[in-house]
Amino acid sequence: MKISKRKISVSECKEQDIIAENIVNKNGIMMVAENTVVNEKIKRKLIELQVADVIVIRENESWEETARNSDPLLEADFSKFKEKYVKRTRNVKKILDNLAEGYTVTGETINYIVESFYEDIMKNRRIIEYICRMENMDQQTYSHSINVSIYSMMIGKWMGLPGIQIRDLMKAGMLHDIGKLKISKELLEKTSSLSPEDLEEFKKHPVYGYEIAKNIPDLHTHITQAILMHHEREDGSGYPIGLKGDKINTFSKIISMADLYDNMIFEGNNTMNTPFDVIRKIERMGFGYFDIKVSMAFLSNISNCYIGAKVRLSNGDIGEISGIIPTNISNPIVKVGDKSISTADGKISIVEILGKEVSLAQ
Repeated sequence: MKISKRKISVSECKEQDIIAENIVNKNGIMMVAENTVVNEKIKRKLIELQVADVIVIRENESWEETARNSDPLLEADFSKFKEKYVKRTRNVKKILDNLAEGYTVTGETINYIVESFYEDIMKNRRIIEYICRMENMDQQTYSHSINVSIYSMMIGKWMGLPGIQIRDLMKAGMLHDIGKLKISKELLEKTSSLSPEDLEEFKKHPVYGYEIAKNIPDLHTHITQAILMHHEREDGSGYPIGLKGDKINTFSKIISMADLYDNMIFEGNNTMNTPFDVIRKIERMGFGYFDIKVSMAFLSNISNCYIGAKVRLSNGDIGEISGIIPTNISNPIVKVGDKSISTADGKISIVEILGKEVSLAQ
């Protein structure tokens, strides 16, 4: 009997499922060990611990039954997410445009937007996959700000940060590029190589953003500092100051990872990279570019978010990501029909993340 690994909500757990990874609380204490077999007692414990989702091992036949029953519901869930995403992007646009034009925006207004989707996102185990599908629709300062806010929130969650800090991370992510609205549209949309003068002007956007954000009432200093430092790098190669290591605040380190990841998914000129292309590129950069704790939390978790996603392969086949190898997270295992295909040898690769409406028989 073939088995595979998948991320599911706790409510979907069945008896005899096997927990695939240790489950720890925010203090790093293990609550449920890897290889624990799920029963009613374990399931109740997970619910009491407020664990939203888990990665489990199950026989493939059971997965296929679950997929047949749940796909329409997942598409309905994505449609709801899409509707809210578009509405929230409009709200963020209003805020950023008002700030850029010198109008006053209160901290309460920003809090309202963050709270309006904090709970939705924290409960949605497919949120990362949904963002990837939204990338095809619109990539600009406003949607990018929403994406970075969400990715930053997820990194904060994976690092075990408390809720109040995660909410502040979301605010910082939402506002991180506000300084770009002070830079000419011509420069931002320039497709040719930037001149030294253009590059110097572009590198001022974190400072412009900081100057705007520090005038927002009730916005904590660590948020404004994150806006200023989100292009600083661990090895000192960033800008606008060239800070390194512990001179960069934690929020900035998280946002810089989220910012780069979202930008690399969509490179412009209608070029889309898959999440695994981006993970591979980040791995090649080396951990000296980013904080090791942030890198490990992000890379080890982001890949697992795509377990169960339907994908198109370079040979034209449609399959479903069925497993992630911990030592090779950028090259997942894809199930096509009854076959499990490894993408590690480079002969076959993932070229597109698809919606749930795509038939595996296609």
